[in-house]
Amino acid sequence: MITKIKLKFFKKDIYTNKYYDNKHCLNSYNNYSNNYSNNYSNNNFDNDNLTDKNNKMKLYLASFFNFFNRFKILKFYTNVSLTSLIIGFAFLIICFFSLIFFLPNCTPMAEVKLYFASYEDNSFYLVPEIRKISKDENFYKKVIEELIKGPYTEQLYTTLPSNTKVYSVDIKNGLAIVNFSKEIITDTSKIPHSSTTEILAIFSIVDTLTEFEEIQKVRIIVEGKQAGQIDGLYIEDFWGHFGIYEDFERNEQIFEKNRAE
Repeated sequence: MITKIKLKFFKKDIYTNKYYDNKHCLNSYNNYSNNYSNNYSNNNFDNDNLTDKNNKMKLYLASFFNFFNRFKILKFYTNVSLTSLIIGFAFLIICFFSLIFFLPNCTPMAEVKLYFASYEDNSFYLVPEIRKISKDENFYKKVIEELIKGPYTEQLYTTLPSNTKVYSVDIKNGLAIVNFSKEIITDTSKIPHSSTTEILAIFSIVDTLTEFEEIQKVRIIVEGKQAGQIDGLYIEDFWGHFGIYEDFERNEQIFEKNRAE
């Protein structure tokens, strides 16, 4: 013979300080909250004195009760104080806005090889430096911007004028078209124009971008143009020695030591 035993749990009614079963606690709470809400939502306070802090607090509490009762939230927490629920609700709001602000910063990062100049006696060559860059819609533009910033390694040297701007980097059928501001050819204050520095500048751009499988060639343009004059200088001549008359492919010979001219 099987005997069925029905367990009945009791809780303390926080409004009467007596112990009742769950159903009674729910009913007791509902009556209390409804009366409280109705009293203060039906203008049972001084409407002409809304600046009074007590009346304002009553109005806020009535609003909270109406909100929670509408969605039946508090029915599951009859033994939890209103203060605790408000704190919990505020915590959820903080978490929500934290996600909004921090999720955009969760962009995946990519390790990139940036090529900078190295000089040793009468030799020159390019040396890679590893850097992590966020991989988003402006990824290739950021790569060249990092190249312009220069190396972190003390033994390496920048190849491009630091005030040069990158307008865009467009990839089309394996060709990367890099659009620079005019400073790349007009600024000679920190990097003197010579055949050596020109070769290093061009192939630091080309070899950095051709590290990516989707890029096989690089075209360098200035202010949106591949030819013409800017401040009396011909764009296609670049720094006056090697020129940018054509699209460039990867050059790995410059990774070896070459005699400077």
